[in-house]
Amino acid sequence: MSLETSLDKNNELLERKTALLEQQNSLIEQQNTLNTYQAELLVQHNELMAQFVSALAIFKPNIPAANDDQSIVATVEQPAKPKKSSVKKAVDTTPVDIETLDLETVVAIAVLFKNDAYNLTADKLAQARAVIDGIGEAERNGQVDALDCALQGLPELKPLTNAVILDLCLEMVANWDDIPGITERREFAVALLNEGKQTTEPEPEPEPEPEFYAALYDQTQQALLRLAKGGYRNEATGIVHKFGAKKLGDIPQEKLPEVLKLAEAAWVEE
Repeated sequence: MSLETSLDKNNELLERKTALLEQQNSLIEQQNTLNTYQAELLVQHNELMAQFVSALAIFKPNIPAANDDQSIVATVEQPAKPKKSSVKKAVDTTPVDIETLDLETVVAIAVLFKNDAYNLTADKLAQARAVIDGIGEAERNGQVDALDCALQGLPELKPLTNAVILDLCLEMVANWDDIPGITERREFAVALLNEGKQTTEPEPEPEPEPEFYAALYDQTQQALLRLAKGGYRNEATGIVHKFGAKKLGDIPQEKLPEVLKLAEAAWVEE
């Protein structure tokens, strides 16, 4: 190969090398441009994220953490509780006549004080009236209302005294669990009254027939005569005189059973 040919090939190789270097430089420039673009994108991304975080901070609701509950409660101003008076109210123990009260008050006294209701005072009456005049569940008494509703309008109560009605109410309160409804309570009250558990006037005993007194007189006379004839005349006379009489006929008829009893007892003793 001639020198000229070698130089031509060398020049050709140099040109090709130069072209490759230019291509390499072009690729490096493109890579640098791409890196710059990526850097700019990263900067923009960071700026957007910063703006997003800032926006969240602005619109995020102020929700306290669970651990902050106590501090929140502590900072809330609590309403001032009324102070209880240290001075005790005097109890009015003035006796009260139960017959002066209405049915509703008698019912309230029975429910509130049970068997202690018999010792009725002005203080207990005031407590009962406070329940009757109260408003709402906190001030009223459900059992008082229920028992009053059951007894209102019962004709069997009209002739009774308040003392008897109090006994009836106390009996119903003692059996309250067994009479859950108003119908059962009314029936229970009527049944109690019909059974004679309330105070009633005793029925008068029937007067003996005249024939009874005649037979009793003869029997008593025979007993006294038996004493006199048996040697106990003084005993027979003493029995008659004991009743302020001189003879058997002067003794009232209602005393004859007692005379007969003494005469028979004297005969047995002798």
